[in-house]
Amino acid sequence: MEKKILKRIIYEDSACIVVNKIKGEALEKKDDKNKANLLTKILKIQLGHEKLFVTHRLDVPTSGLVLLAKTSEGLGFYNNLFAKGKIEKKYWAIVEKNEGFERLISSSQKKEENEFTELFHHLWVDGRINKSFASKIKKKDTKEARLLWRLCGIGDNYGFLEIDLLTGRHHQIRAQLAAENIYIKGDLKYGAKRSEKTGGIRLHAASLSFPNFFDPNKKIEVLAPPSFIDPLWQAFIDSYKSTKNNNK
Repeated sequence: MEKKILKRIIYEDSACIVVNKIKGEALEKKDDKNKANLLTKILKIQLGHEKLFVTHRLDVPTSGLVLLAKTSEGLGFYNNLFAKGKIEKKYWAIVEKNEGFERLISSSQKKEENEFTELFHHLWVDGRINKSFASKIKKKDTKEARLLWRLCGIGDNYGFLEIDLLTGRHHQIRAQLAAENIYIKGDLKYGAKRSEKTGGIRLHAASLSFPNFFDPNKKIEVLAPPSFIDPLWQAFIDSYKSTKNNNK
């Protein structure tokens, strides 16, 4: 297990660690009722750090890159960057190919696969069921939720989207897509037809870009696919690379 965990550390310096979380893995004890799969606890043991600070959340069923601070000073630095929107996060989503997906694609004014289009909603959270809801209509206690999306490709049964998260709301991507009747594969909570056989959902935090703690004028850019790649994820990656190459 130790070697497998260490291989998932994508970037490290004396201020932070970027680790590739697997789906179903909890970052903190409060996220895991069974008190298992505590990523931060494992990293503390293996790397010899007394403390590792979680700078942002990533839903338990979601996989992808997580930025952990090694010191309280680093935590303050990264929290400030997140608050000011200076940390860029992009996600990969495999969604069901249905009428909602077709409407989203056809309504986009930018037809090229490598172009981003904005999706805007007002979002609120029902804490009783731990679920977010998004609407085009502003209501009491809602918060603005904004993201950019682009089409990477289309398979037989699924669409491949890259998402640039502009605001960091609770379950934001899942709720915004669901509001458009678009469902992430495996995400029963937000409308998917069926669950994933191996658990989790097909939403992956693929990239992080953030200023260097020691030289804020320089950026650290990290990109990583899921730790476990099956044929469907491979199809996404192939489509993603193709659109990136076409954009050069």
